[in-house]
Amino acid sequence: MKSRVAAHGEGMTIPAELRSAIEERALEELQRILMARAQLSQLETIAGDHGIPIVVLKGGVAALGQQDAVDLVDIDVLAPPSEAHALARLLDEAGYAGEGFSSTQHLRSRVRPGSLMIEVHQELDVGDPAWAVGVWDRIVPIGGMSHLLRLAPQDHLWHLLYHVGVVHPYRRSALRDLLLTGAAVAECADGEIAALTQRIDSLPQRNGVADLLAMACELHGGADVRDRFARSAVELVVIRNCMRWLPLAGQLRAGVGISATAILSGLPDVRREWGRVSMRTIEGSANRPIAWFERIGPRIGRGVRVTVRAVHTALAMALALPIAVVARVVSRRLTRSRAARARATAHP
Repeated sequence: MKSRVAAHGEGMTIPAELRSAIEERALEELQRILMARAQLSQLETIAGDHGIPIVVLKGGVAALGQQDAVDLVDIDVLAPPSEAHALARLLDEAGYAGEGFSSTQHLRSRVRPGSLMIEVHQELDVGDPAWAVGVWDRIVPIGGMSHLLRLAPQDHLWHLLYHVGVVHPYRRSALRDLLLTGAAVAECADGEIAALTQRIDSLPQRNGVADLLAMACELHGGADVRDRFARSAVELVVIRNCMRWLPLAGQLRAGVGISATAILSGLPDVRREWGRVSMRTIEGSANRPIAWFERIGPRIGRGVRVTVRAVHTALAMALALPIAVVARVVSRRLTRSRAARARATAHP
């Protein structure tokens, strides 16, 4: 961030307070990037000593580079389904411990004091099981590393687009993810970009994903980047400010924020959130009462988990609806005011 301000901020007058905040944030980001590199070096050793193929995903790939590194709060890696649990155990032996919840693709996050979380995936959520399996035929080594691997450029870009545009739509307006996606575009040939553009057309969230790819292509090509998510960014700021007034914590608080963004994004994203209610996770529940029911019987535990998720999602959606309405109203007013000022400037 600091280097980009220096490169593109010539002639700009940046207030001392803002410059100080940028310097502080840049230092924090650098510390996390260096931390990620140290942990990836440890994973390199594990891969070599135990013969486990470890594929570094998303921001972890960028962290190993010198030009495209971006901030990250965790390290995502992919291991074969037969090796994922073994990798998690090796991390536990190195001082990590499982925390949080698993999903249909990844185990519980591995956490160690003073380190970034490591999330071990055993498959990718890319909207197509056949594509997810096929990535193993196209994986490539990471330059400068002896044992760590990465997705092929087209697979890497599609994973980023699907992860940001579909799995986490509230991140479509994030500059960090745009920079990461722009760097991925730079690695792909024109034909690969065209193929992904056609693939996007089959998604229910095609408009949001297509806009993300278009901005990434503009960024890579050096053209002026047209911000297609300005309204979404304003809505997200409003949602976060509204959340401060809610006396909630933990999963419910996060669920309300995610539900609000899903409501604003549209029906496909709302349906996806409801689809999580019935998902089957790799590991048992991290919630002790639910885990007790699971030990009594798989069907009983399954019923309790689905019921709890349904109640949780319904409550989160109900609390999120008025927040989403406020966010939409505020964003529209600000967008109209901005457009009016632009017209006034163009035609004094």
